Amino acid sequence: MIRKLKKNIQLVVCLITSFGLCFSVFAQTLEAKDKKLRFYIEISPPYFWLDENNQPQGFSYDLALALIAHTKLDGVIEQLPWARAYVEATTKPDIILLTTLRTEKREAQLQWLGAVHTDKAHLVALKNNPKIQLVQLEDAKQYLVGTIRGYGSADFLINNGFSEGKNLKLLSNQKQLWSMLFKGRIDLVLDNFTTTKFEVLSAGFDVEDIQSLLKIDALTGNLEMATGNLTDRITTQRLRNGFQQLKDKGTYKQIMTKWGLTESPSNY
Repeated sequence: MIRKLKKNIQLVVCLITSFGLCFSVFAQTLEAKDKKLRFYIEISPPYFWLDENNQPQGFSYDLALALIAHTKLDGVIEQLPWARAYVEATTKPDIILLTTLRTEKREAQLQWLGAVHTDKAHLVALKNNPKIQLVQLEDAKQYLVGTIRGYGSADFLINNGFSEGKNLKLLSNQKQLWSMLFKGRIDLVLDNFTTTKFEVLSAGFDVEDIQSLLKIDALTGNLEMATGNLTDRITTQRLRNGFQQLKDKGTYKQIMTKWGLTESPSNY
């Protein structure tokens, strides 16, 4: 009788444990389904900008819309300066950065969802500024170089001996950056040369007036979609799988072609 009672108790315990595990998985799945994700992007043509009617446009915007629709996750796309967006992503859950340069420093700070495009970094100057001659990065230290605060390019320059107030100027957005160059307030811009022409045109200047003086191989790499470590694994994997599925069925390539981006990232 006692032996039978013990077996019954063990069975009840097993059932309760199993129910608890099932409920936990169900709760996590439900939470992943009902949460609202925030996709952050800054003004950076052709990835994202606002047209004359203040309507969002661009490659990353269309890609985010396609991913939200494909995964059936609830999400909003918001414009935010890069430095602030990065802080949000690393300190809060459910924040998605649409284009992030994958660097050694950021590797452990983010969960990586897939390669979006290739970043090819160049030092760019005005063609009518013949005084600037560059053979290597060290040569640029005698000039004032501009880039965006919080970018991988900013970290790269600082790590290579550039300093604010001396030969480095950090700006908050692309329009400020190119305005400073064309007004002669900085000598060089370190930027992704693949998108430079779009940024220059968007800022109201002529792309024929600029030239690349030096390619920075150390900064050439993938721009990736990423989320912070506080985003749960179920949501992260759902986004990662969804992004890959958009590539597999050709949606990603169609969006690239639409915006004139024919170059696929490495490790596609």
